Amino acid sequence: MSETSQVKMERLWEDIWFYCVATIDGQNDFHVDIKVYRVVSFDEKDVPYFKRFGAASGMDMVGVHKDAQVYLEGRVKWDGCSDFRFTEHDRCALHFCEKESAQNLGVLMGRIYDMAKEMMPKADW
Repeated sequence: MSETSQVKMERLWEDIWFYCVATIDGQNDFHVDIKVYRVVSFDEKDVPYFKRFGAASGMDMVGVHKDAQVYLEGRVKWDGCSDFRFTEHDRCALHFCEKESAQNLGVLMGRIYDMAKEMMPKADW
């Protein structure tokens, strides 16, 4: 993917504790690539912190998403199909501490589709 034609959109969804980075190649706008980072804490100025990549526990945090563990990654295509891999849970066991956390995953997926549609105006869905 050429750096000059790539378009990036980033969103922090404080209400569901996720940070999303979406990219699309301006030359081939048939899919949007997605990386999502789970926020584990906010400081007193509402700056998000993420689990450090490779950390043994969620208490090993970083304030920069580029150094953080990716929660899920994948893509949304022009026809509405999508593929996602939960990279933080490679064994396909999602862990939730409460009902709200499980519901937030559904909200997240809907917002990812909204972002993708915004970046792909020609999408057919």
